[in-house]
Amino acid sequence: MNLDTLSFYYNHEANIFSFSNRFNADLKKQFLLDLKNSQEITLVAWKQRPFWRKILEVLLRPFHMFF
Repeated sequence: MNLDTLSFYYNHEANIFSFSNRFNADLKKQFLLDLKNSQEITLVAWKQRPFWRKILEVLLRPFHMFF
């Protein structure tokens, strides 16, 4: 469980506890679907991202709370 300021205010993280088997199954199904549709970013790939992408990240960072 993350109870730190970074998790709450900047990463928009939340914790949830549920005793509903149906809800938990739906949540697990969605997680596995997200995992299937995701792509691992290696350290090498992260360091090799284009310069324009890095600039865009810096420029858009102040607006992260809107995404």
